[in-house]
Amino acid sequence: MFLDKLIPKYLYKYRNWEDPNHKRILTHNEIFFASSRNFNDPLDTAVPLRFDKGTDQQMKQLIRNYFSDTFQQQLNPSSENILAKLVQGLAQNDANFIESFEADLQEKKFNQYGIFTMSALCDNILLWSHYADAHKGFCVKFDMNILNSCFQKFVEVKRKIDIRKVEYESEFPLLNVFAMTHEEIVVRQVIVKAVDWSYEKEFRAILYNSTNLRYEFEPEVLAEVIIGVKMSEQSRSEIISILKNRTPKVNLWQAKLKKRRFGLYLERIDF
Repeated sequence: MFLDKLIPKYLYKYRNWEDPNHKRILTHNEIFFASSRNFNDPLDTAVPLRFDKGTDQQMKQLIRNYFSDTFQQQLNPSSENILAKLVQGLAQNDANFIESFEADLQEKKFNQYGIFTMSALCDNILLWSHYADAHKGFCVKFDMNILNSCFQKFVEVKRKIDIRKVEYESEFPLLNVFAMTHEEIVVRQVIVKAVDWSYEKEFRAILYNSTNLRYEFEPEVLAEVIIGVKMSEQSRSEIISILKNRTPKVNLWQAKLKKRRFGLYLERIDF
């Protein structure tokens, strides 16, 4: 399947070589779909929802959709009473109730969706500082046409993976839950971030109906590896040793500081 025109041919992932799990991207062709529960931005995936624009019937259906394990098609008197109270809380737009309800939905989202983040940039000083162990780590380059093809093959029961470009906003968007499907709501919550993060030029692979999952990609997905400016000689040698045994061959680059100006450039390493 071809990539969406908004997705670049190549995307990058910054990693910390001192973290054994991060090394697996080279040693096991492995990426990790994490729950947003552990993201560094507390506002990430926390775009609020609007519940005051629906009929009673729409509210009942909404609650059934989100809490299908509690409210089955055949409701008993006890669950019917609970459902009526939930609908009343939504209809009255009660602040405390809405906050509690959203917290429940957020908890479900933490457990039902995995996210793998990437960037369109490989030479951003801040990204190297924040996500690659203060330039002592490394960065990998993915061929997104091949990776996307891998994702399309990952068709298990009620599971899929798609790639989305992150949108940066100065204000929270208004998400009317009665005018959007459940998937549309989740996608908007996952891909909208504060404009402060726009320097990251982020893209996200979203795994539906699962989280905290290790995913093994085909070796051809990994196109290049970039070594950080401050990586130790020992770590550098370890990476070279790993890459020597990879098939197909992966290009290796060294990030270096530009002279007399802010910035990085890449120098090819032959091995």
